[in-house]
Amino acid sequence: STAPSSRSVAAACASPVIALDPGHNPVEVADADPVTGVIMRDYPNGSEDGDAMDVALRVKRLLTSAGYRVVLLKKSADENVDYRRRVTRAERAGADLGVSIHTYTDDHRVFVQRVGLYREGVTTNGKTLRLTFQNADTAAKSQRYAQTIAAARSRHEQQTVTVTDNSFDGRAPIWEGNIPMIS
Repeated sequence: STAPSSRSVAAACASPVIALDPGHNPVEVADADPVTGVIMRDYPNGSEDGDAMDVALRVKRLLTSAGYRVVLLKKSADENVDYRRRVTRAERAGADLGVSIHTYTDDHRVFVQRVGLYREGVTTNGKTLRLTFQNADTAAKSQRYAQTIAAARSRHEQQTVTVTDNSFDGRAPIWEGNIPMIS
C-alpha cells in the first residue's frame, strides 16, 4: 500500500463543517428550483426571523470555540436568499451537517430525515411532482444527530424534546409532505 497524501490526511483530520440555516426569508419567495423543479416557497415570519438569526450566531460561536467550522446559510436576518442558494452555500463550504433553525414557543420537537419522507406539489408547468428522500446513510446520521440534539435540548429545557417527522400538509400554497425543503 502507499502512504496517504498530505491532502487526504489533512481532510481526514479537518474539523467537521456545520451549516446553520436561520429560518425564513425576509420577503416572499415562490420560485422554481432550477435543479429539482420544486417551488421554493418561503416568507417572512415576524420575530422568528431575527430570533433564528440570533440563535444561529450564538450556536456558531459555541461550535467555533469547540473546534468546528461553521457556515451561516444567511448572512443576516434581512438577506433575501432562496433555498437553492442556501444549498449551494452549504455544498461550497463542504458541510458535513446542516441544521435548520426555527424558533417556536411551546414546540419541543426535532425534525429528522428518514428514507421515504417526501414533498409533493404542482410545478410551474402545471405538473405534479413528488420528491422522495432516499439516502439511507444520511438518514441514519440524521437520526443519530437528532437524538443527540433532542437529548441536549431536553436537559437544557427541562422537558421532553421528541424526534419526529414534520408535516406541511394543509399549509397551501406550501407543498405537502413531511420533510423540510432544506434539511
